[in-house]
Amino acid sequence: MKIIFLFTLHLISGPVGCFDVIGFPGGEVKITCQYQNSAGAQKNFCKLRTPQECGNSILTPFGQFNTGVNRGRFSLVDNPVGALTATIRHLSSWDSGLYRCAEAGDWSYDVNLVVKKDSCCLRSKTVTGYLGETVTINCFYPGELQNKTKFLYKQYGQLYREVIRSSDSQKDRFSISDDKSSKVVSVRISDVREEDGGVYSCAVSAGGEPVSYYTRYTEIQLQVSGSFVIIIVSVCAVLLLIGGLTLIFYRCIKKQGFTSSSNRRDVGSNSEIMPDYEEIKDTRRHLDTEATHLYATVQQPPAYSDPLKSVYSTAQLPTTPTDTLKSVYATAQLPTTPTDPLKSVYATAQLPTTPTDTLKSVYATAQLPTTPTDPLKSVYATAQLPTIPSDCLDTVQATPVPYDLPNDKVGSIRVVGFSGGQTILKFKYPLEEPKPMFICKESEEGCSERTYLKVQNAWQQNGEISLYDDTSKGFLMVFVRNVLEETYRCGTDVLQFTEQYIEVKMEVMEDPCCGKVVSQTGYLGKTVNITCHYPPTYRSNPKHFCKEDEDHICQGISATGKYSLSDHSQVGLLKVSINNLTSTDAGVYWCGVETTEGSISYTSQTLRIRLSVNCEQISSFYLLK
Repeated sequence: MKIIFLFTLHLISGPVGCFDVIGFPGGEVKITCQYQNSAGAQKNFCKLRTPQECGNSILTPFGQFNTGVNRGRFSLVDNPVGALTATIRHLSSWDSGLYRCAEAGDWSYDVNLVVKKDSCCLRSKTVTGYLGETVTINCFYPGELQNKTKFLYKQYGQLYREVIRSSDSQKDRFSISDDKSSKVVSVRISDVREEDGGVYSCAVSAGGEPVSYYTRYTEIQLQVSGSFVIIIVSVCAVLLLIGGLTLIFYRCIKKQGFTSSSNRRDVGSNSEIMPDYEEIKDTRRHLDTEATHLYATVQQPPAYSDPLKSVYSTAQLPTTPTDTLKSVYATAQLPTTPTDPLKSVYATAQLPTTPTDTLKSVYATAQLPTTPTDPLKSVYATAQLPTIPSDCLDTVQATPVPYDLPNDKVGSIRVVGFSGGQTILKFKYPLEEPKPMFICKESEEGCSERTYLKVQNAWQQNGEISLYDDTSKGFLMVFVRNVLEETYRCGTDVLQFTEQYIEVKMEVMEDPCCGKVVSQTGYLGKTVNITCHYPPTYRSNPKHFCKEDEDHICQGISATGKYSLSDHSQVGLLKVSINNLTSTDAGVYWCGVETTEGSISYTSQTLRIRLSVNCEQISSFYLLK
């Protein structure tokens, strides 16, 4: 007889009780560890450096409950019902790793926190609602949280209070629905009120006993405005009012067109200001003998003593008090020499610049003397001033070439990077006695903005470029995060006005194999295999594998026995294995190829790998007997 047994094996390496927790950059995660028969004892929460060693721990006070212990972004609270809650705020990728909540000698649980970037949960947004209307707030979530409980929280100062959860279809004016096919939760707020405005957060709860957590991510700013209908009516009323005022103003301007003139008479020291007249036609009846009367349009007399039918021609007003009132003047410059008659007319001439000349002297345009020993009226041809102190003052020099620093380009290299990748360059010191090292990017203005090394044996960051002065090996390392087609100078100052440098010409290659970002998951205590492709032209080049540090700088890995690399050059494939995984192995890795030319070498990184390390999988199989 055959008996079928079903076994479910939990393959666990490390401490018993390992639970996965998911968080999102910029969000918050709250982890709750439940316990029994430990009331009043001191509890702790820490991030593990190794599977058995804690880093900095947060401890709860002896015998105190509901007393929060805060340390920066971390806080810990012990609840009298037997629950220890740890909160991590403003999450970043560096928070990923293995944590432990425990009471010494009694119980402990390991929690594997994975902070993952997902397009659904990275940004905040603003939603506008109108008084008395209905507004909808949408919260998207990743697929792995599809069957978890969803929440909407509202912020009150530093606290967040639950508004509604997906297990509640209706709660007062709030209703919620979960569309699992589209992975979106929709919360509808009816009869919107002013107090509904504020900051809301999407959240998901997961886990159970003894470890559960909730993760809060996307923030929504709800702005409440007046009724939409009232706003539309108000806008229309304002537009109509503006249009009516514009039309009235236009008609007034058109109706009240007028012509104004003013006359002014100067006699001696007395002046008479004449009134303004509106131009009209003279339609008065005259004593003419003809049956038909003809009238010409004439200007009104500006002088009261003239007959009414006087006709005036346009003339400039008198400017000389002794002339008669009706004098007509030709345009002339006013006298500038007091001894000349008042009616003198002058030709345009430069004023005297030599005190000994007569007042009416006229000068030709000439440069002023620049040599003190020459006569005052000397005229010079245009010449550059002396630039050599030992020359005599009258020396005239031809245009010289501007003085430039005597630079010495000691080499040039063409560096090929991949679109979306990074590059690390390594230079040997150009001098036996090292001088201050620098790097600069060439442009049309030259290479003026230089970055000098200020520290040794440590990375110095400057935007997209980081520098490392390795004094033990006599190398300068340059890390370029975003490869673009640029030209750089890497060099050193030999003397005060002399430099030696290597020209670096960066080129960007497009290849289907490279510039990608992949995500991979491994499990504690197991081995993960990573596959990297590279272009066929690099089959004979050395291959490179590195891990990013906290400064996002990727350097080679030296751990023996931990990593193994195998190069399959015929198919352009690099295989990497990471053995005996721990939580510290999670992070960002890069594959790349190395190129060496003389004393210069560089590594072009081709593929970026995001590795997350989770607790052990649960395996099931059938055993037939």
